[in-house]
Amino acid sequence: MREFVAFIVLLVALPCYGEGPNDERWTLYTARRWFALRDAVAKVNAPAFYRGAVAWAFHQPGAAEKQLRQAIKLAPGSREAVEAHQMLTTWFSLTGQYRRAFLEYREVQALRPNDKGARAELASLDVWSRYPEPRVRKHRHSQVPCEIKDGDLFVQLSVNGVEARYLIDTGSNASFISESEARRVGMALDTAQGLQSHDASGTSGGYRVAVAKDLILGSVHLTNVAFLVFRDDQLPFVNLPSGWRGALGLPVMLALNTIRWSRAGSFEVGFPSAAYDVAKVNLCFSGDGPHTVVQGGFEHKRIQMVIDTGAMRSRLLPSFAEDFPLLAQENGRRQTGQLHGVHGPRQTETLVLSGVSLRIGNFTFSLRPAELLLDRSPFGKSAYHAWLGQDLLQQARQVTIDFGAMRLSVE
Repeated sequence: MREFVAFIVLLVALPCYGEGPNDERWTLYTARRWFALRDAVAKVNAPAFYRGAVAWAFHQPGAAEKQLRQAIKLAPGSREAVEAHQMLTTWFSLTGQYRRAFLEYREVQALRPNDKGARAELASLDVWSRYPEPRVRKHRHSQVPCEIKDGDLFVQLSVNGVEARYLIDTGSNASFISESEARRVGMALDTAQGLQSHDASGTSGGYRVAVAKDLILGSVHLTNVAFLVFRDDQLPFVNLPSGWRGALGLPVMLALNTIRWSRAGSFEVGFPSAAYDVAKVNLCFSGDGPHTVVQGGFEHKRIQMVIDTGAMRSRLLPSFAEDFPLLAQENGRRQTGQLHGVHGPRQTETLVLSGVSLRIGNFTFSLRPAELLLDRSPFGKSAYHAWLGQDLLQQARQVTIDFGAMRLSVE
């Protein structure tokens, strides 16, 4: 299989205005330094906007909505109000509250009436608002077989009563499927026009939508699960056999709440979450994507890494070169490469380092050689240091993601 970076976004990234007043918290927010922002907010009685942003990033939706609504009320036309509306829109979309997402983003468009991008996003959300909301009908601890195929993690499940094996993809904010697979499992393809998505290669393209009435993974039963539908000749489907041409994105992962997979070929879902403690979490959601981001370490410093179970290959990102310039300058060999996404390839400049060691908790991953992307444009100001894919995750015996406790554990 050709290398594939399975990161798909439906919504535009949070607007992230330029520098405003000299406020360290705003600088941390625009750089998506969520863990540093969490610590800064905890030290003082911060404004509602920052309290809401931290609650949103660290998966406390009730507290987030309360604080963000307060921030909007205090300054309804401000940059913070736009960002607050966008965060709420993103959360409603991720959790299948499509009508609420449309109504929320309508407030963004009203504040930015001349923004063509905002108008296009509102039109897309209008289409999504017509779909039924997903539901969790049953949620019990269970285990199913999983396997690594051509570098990707696939699990056994059924869709509308038809058995399948789909990719697990924490890097995509939507589940997706090929046209032939959607028909094989009995989904009706929507005829809506003009819908656009973006992938990690920096390219964009159209898609259709289909809804699975039933999706069963082990003892978890979900209904009304929406999928983006792409052509069969697009990555990763072009290289996969029938029955494997689907991927479960972040909305399904949130519904499962807890997932664990092992090198031995087991995939667990629905086990109880650990106790939530915002001071101890090492996972968060970032505004652009959103991405699932883990706090890890390199040498003696803390770093932020995107966890993308749908990416075959791990890479270092521009912030790594900015925060560790001597390592990049002294050891890097420049070359031109390509990123492959569902909508096609994109040429990119890279530095190739001999290798680095990255930590999550007490586990150390070895990335050798280490390719460092130099183009910051796909990431904006976001301070991510690495993009962790399956090549590194497969070095572990077992990986656990607990969205209830916002913890990632590696053994």
